[in-house]
Amino acid sequence: MAVLEGLRFNQPVLAQLAPAAFLAVLIVSWLIARWQRNFLLRFGSLETLARFSKFSSRGRSAVLLGLAFALAFLAASEPSMSSGRTIASRTFNGIIVLDVSRSMLAEDTPNGSSRSSLAVEAALELIDAYPDGLVGLVIFTDRTQAYPPTRDHDALRILLTDQADPYRAKGAGSDIAAGLEAAVEIVDDLEVPIQAIVLLSDGGELDERLRLVRSVEDLNQIGLRVIAGGLGAFQPVRIPVRDEDGALRGYYSKSTSGGPFVYTYLNESSLRFIADQTGGAYRFIEEGNELVDVVRLRGWDSQPAIQEGETSLVRYPLLGVLLIILIFILDKRRAG
Repeated sequence: MAVLEGLRFNQPVLAQLAPAAFLAVLIVSWLIARWQRNFLLRFGSLETLARFSKFSSRGRSAVLLGLAFALAFLAASEPSMSSGRTIASRTFNGIIVLDVSRSMLAEDTPNGSSRSSLAVEAALELIDAYPDGLVGLVIFTDRTQAYPPTRDHDALRILLTDQADPYRAKGAGSDIAAGLEAAVEIVDDLEVPIQAIVLLSDGGELDERLRLVRSVEDLNQIGLRVIAGGLGAFQPVRIPVRDEDGALRGYYSKSTSGGPFVYTYLNESSLRFIADQTGGAYRFIEEGNELVDVVRLRGWDSQPAIQEGETSLVRYPLLGVLLIILIFILDKRRAG
């Protein structure tokens, strides 16, 4: 638990070891003093011999030495404190809600890639365009997996290229309402304002309209607009199955034992409905830079980019160590 708000240790393990170092010095000093006492008792009166022993127990010295070790550990832990926030520029803060259902494997985008590949490309273009942006991620089928907003865009790239893969996704279908609900839960817990959700999908199920109405109400209640990106073609296509090397192995069918192939197409109606009802925008995604264009044209990249200053506190425990050394030397001279 932090003692002061904004206080942090870049090497927290060393900070946790500081009290242990203090106690260790006291225990070692006590063991040495006990050994000295037993040693002196072998030769006669403890009170008499202790006067001539330069190893006599010094409780004050042990405490000073323990404090010096503890402060040295604190200095090595690199303590620092937030020195306030400044607005560096304007940026885009948002939650990317990404469909990773099986239908996103369909290869019917304008550039011939899969819907999933184009969605990831568009998401990466967006976070690269706003390096100071605070961005979270929700991936969904009929299940959701949420990652809180971060400015660590390298971590986001790993998530988008690794976790946002329909072949690895759990669940089936495209439950857009579930994805939006997960995004709302993330935003409810944040102090930094998030004003937009970026939804990338090929459209939801036909029977989820009522749930989408409730999701829109939740979004409007907290002031979140939705930028919806539609992926795929309007004509039904089959969903290919490829191996790890990208070679075509076949097409998905409605049962594991074969049967009719599964066909999929872009269902814009649910995406347009969400965008219109939240004051957002719908865009048919043809290229990776589509989302950046929408955000800039609508002026939705006007959120402040917050930078936190940091002041190093290392000098204070080091000054404490020097002060203790000075007290120790003066104490030795006085004891003479």
